[in-house]
Amino acid sequence: MPSSSSSAVLRTWDSSSRGKRDHILSEFIQTCSSLNAAQMEEALDHSASLFLARISSSLRMTYGLGKPVVLHIRAIHVFLSAESGQRFLTEFVEVGGVPALLGVFLTRKPSVTDKLAAIKLLSLIARAGRHYKEVICESNGLESLHELMTSMAYEDLVRDSSELLASLCRSNPRYAAQAHLTLLSLLASDLPTTQRYAAASLRSLLPQPS
Repeated sequence: MPSSSSSAVLRTWDSSSRGKRDHILSEFIQTCSSLNAAQMEEALDHSASLFLARISSSLRMTYGLGKPVVLHIRAIHVFLSAESGQRFLTEFVEVGGVPALLGVFLTRKPSVTDKLAAIKLLSLIARAGRHYKEVICESNGLESLHELMTSMAYEDLVRDSSELLASLCRSNPRYAAQAHLTLLSLLASDLPTTQRYAAASLRSLLPQPS
């Protein structure tokens, strides 16, 4: 990512077409994936938060138009997974990032690749702790995961969704019972893949022998 002035970076994004923005996102992912938060700020000339906000806003608009959003989600993943990047996670959640991700994988137009990237980013958010698990559940995440797993049979998508549900059963006292009931209800699905992964997630929640 070129280290020009922050205003130039943002102006370039603001004035770019969708195709050019995809190029900017690809370059960002390639250049910044291994950077910590401080290094990312330096690479973006101290405009990281503003750039993240731009990407988050574009994500919501782009998936609503039925256009591919996997690069948006992978770029946000770079921000949220950066070492010492807790504030990026907070910023993304505060601007409605979780409902946007849930919207991606419940919309018919985005591809399986888009939806799988959304699930992986939601899983990263859930691993950040109880508060973020509650945000997912409060955004109708349990219902959304149930709908996804009973309507699609793509194995990677079902597996990752089931593992996210299991994660929401742990260290999440406010919603753990509901998450557990969601997994139990999936055992009655007509899709064998969904049944299998729901059963595996339920087994993973059983107490381990000492």
